[in-house]
Amino acid sequence: MERADESPDARETYQLTSEAIRLLEAHQLRGELRYRANHMHLWAAVNDNHPAEALVAFGRMLAALDQDPWIHEDREDLEQFLIDYRTAARRFASLPQIPRPRIEAVVEDYRRRLEAGGFSPRAYLLLRSYLADCVGRSNQDALADFEAAMRFSRDGLADCEACETHFAAAYALLREDLASAEKIAAPLFSGAQSCTYLPHVTFGDFLRPFFFAGRFDEAERCHRRGLPLVLGSRVLVSTAVDHLEYLAFTGEWSRGLELARDILSVARGERDQHHRFEIGRTFSAWLTEAERQGAEWIDLNPPAGCGVARGNTGYRVPALRDWFRSDAERVGRELDARNGTDRYAQKLLETDEKLVLARRVRGDRPSA
Repeated sequence: MERADESPDARETYQLTSEAIRLLEAHQLRGELRYRANHMHLWAAVNDNHPAEALVAFGRMLAALDQDPWIHEDREDLEQFLIDYRTAARRFASLPQIPRPRIEAVVEDYRRRLEAGGFSPRAYLLLRSYLADCVGRSNQDALADFEAAMRFSRDGLADCEACETHFAAAYALLREDLASAEKIAAPLFSGAQSCTYLPHVTFGDFLRPFFFAGRFDEAERCHRRGLPLVLGSRVLVSTAVDHLEYLAFTGEWSRGLELARDILSVARGERDQHHRFEIGRTFSAWLTEAERQGAEWIDLNPPAGCGVARGNTGYRVPALRDWFRSDAERVGRELDARNGTDRYAQKLLETDEKLVLARRVRGDRPSA
């Protein structure tokens, strides 16, 4: 297990934790050791693309805890377990191989464990709200859960002050209340509140609303302030994608060339299918704008196996655009089939509509 913990290679980590689990089961070991081994194996399975095995490891991890509830002896250990549980549920939602009923069962089990630990439903409601988009629930459902969560006081599972401010601003944007969102986010924009990933994500969230409100200067400030904060970050790749989308909407696609290369570099081998969909959706829109402005070839670093032939000066823009579009459609179909909705298909159509609308909003002025 120590070798697995130190290994930077996903495949090796998965193999090592698999062997550790085999030995534990062979010797019928229980308690904290079994819990921690399965916790490691859970994330090794996720990172090496074994979603079914990840679910099995998650179940064994919980079974070990139920057989020997040592974690309830220390409040900090219990809180960390519940935070880890929440993280696992979020990751499961991004994997189309895991059925929606299983994800919903995980979320409901989280509610029961919160209740058993003496916590309010606040963290459960926030998790439901966070997962709404991935599992095909509506924006109204997400808002209802968020507003219900805010009726309960903060507890040991609450995110930091900056995160909670960001979430409140994000949900105001979801209500299309830009004025309220801007007021709520003021401490993040001013630097009075910050954390590891904020205001990085906040700047990205405001790009689209500011642009379509015709507030081009504010949108550009968010882009210039936020972009350097997310470059090179795998964790923040979805926010980097927001910046690329912004440059498609402004018509200044060529400003996004280095950003596009950075996204493709840090997201290589991306396992989060929700993120992969967002990458395909946005690159398709960005390349559509590039082609509209006459670009024929582009020098990028597309994912391995994309199947588009490289020429002397790069890739043909229409061919690369079509590949990203088809990849987004494929991932979207898988997620929609899992969820029993057409939410991801609608997102693609909405992006097409927004790209056309963006040209009217900006007056189709020449790119800078």
